[in-house]
Amino acid sequence: KAFIPTFKIHDAQVTNDREWYITLFSILSVIILLVYFVNIVVEYFLLKESTHVYYLVGLIGGLMYVLSYHSVIDLWTNFRYTKVIGASLNQVYCADFSYILNRLSIMVICFGLINLATTFLKTKVKIPTWHKLLKFYLIIFTIANMVSLLITLFTPFPCDLYFITTSNIMLIVAILLVIISGILCMKMDRRLAGLFLMAHILPFIFIILTSIYVEINTYITFGHVMMPYLTILSVPVGLNTLLTYRVIYVKDTLHENNILSQKMEMDNERIKHEKELEFLEKENFKNQLEVETLSRENLELKVDLQNRQLLASAMQIQKKDEIIHNISQEVSKISKKDHSNDSTNKIIRSLLQNHETAESNWGSFKEYFEKIHPDFFNNLKKDHPGLSASDIRLSAYLKLNLTNKEIATLQNIKPESVKRAKIRLKQKINLS
Repeated sequence: KAFIPTFKIHDAQVTNDREWYITLFSILSVIILLVYFVNIVVEYFLLKESTHVYYLVGLIGGLMYVLSYHSVIDLWTNFRYTKVIGASLNQVYCADFSYILNRLSIMVICFGLINLATTFLKTKVKIPTWHKLLKFYLIIFTIANMVSLLITLFTPFPCDLYFITTSNIMLIVAILLVIISGILCMKMDRRLAGLFLMAHILPFIFIILTSIYVEINTYITFGHVMMPYLTILSVPVGLNTLLTYRVIYVKDTLHENNILSQKMEMDNERIKHEKELEFLEKENFKNQLEVETLSRENLELKVDLQNRQLLASAMQIQKKDEIIHNISQEVSKISKKDHSNDSTNKIIRSLLQNHETAESNWGSFKEYFEKIHPDFFNNLKKDHPGLSASDIRLSAYLKLNLTNKEIATLQNIKPESVKRAKIRLKQKINLS
């Protein structure tokens, strides 16, 4: 069956104008992308954030796309590689170096875009299931486009002629998945996710519109010239916005962290001072206990010394009484043998009898004892009113921790009598 070829004739001026616009926009796009590229490299070395790496990958992809679109790179280089992969009534499809670079640029842009989203939004922590989906989709997208490109280049089958539409659709789906990631992260971090969506909404819209426009219009128009460049240039604009707010966000975060750090330092200092104060209080309490212990020991030593002094005084009195008693006996013996000095003997016996008796000695001892142990006798009589005078005297001696022999000496009795007296006293006051 016969057919009539279709031809479309362009005015030479229109063609020249279009090529002039292509060259102009290509040069401007390359300059702008390189400026942003250098800016991000500098910020990466300053901040050392992994997010900047994927910014750079995205810009590299954009730069590849600009240089390959309309085969601009072929005009600036002498590299030539062309393979005819298809033809129609009005167009010949060729896989040259610009074509390969263009196809690779799409994969690089998608790689940078998805990794930028996962890193910036921290999807691995916030939405781990969605994070795995994004990574899996990136692998599928890269493998599918790479396989299609390799089949087209190294086999007779022009796979890309049929896959290019699917590739554009997959790119749009990738963008939608990234947008959904930002929306899902809004619940965890509204500020960070909102910043990401705001910075990328313009590039996303341009990428989607450009993909749809190129698929619908097969003829090269002014829209074909303008829209891809606008799309690529919208990426650094969005990234610059994101970086600007990112720096502000980082500064605010650092400021908050500094405030928090200062507060923590103050809390640590306060805790340190409280611990030091607590330690000093413990040391003070310990010193007070030591002082009280020393005071108590000193008091006990003082009481013990006074008790010993009291015992020594009592023993001296007892010894004096014993000497006087012996003198009295000797005088009596002398007066029985020699009656010539009866008057003198009577005077001596009278003087000896006028000396303090044991009861008066006990009175002196009791008075001195009460100075050392006040209220001892009152409390003893109050608790045990049935005690005799001898019981009270024995209790005083026991208070001084005197031995049976010492008590016997003071009372002019035998130690066995002291033991029996102590047993009777314990029974009266119910001591075991």
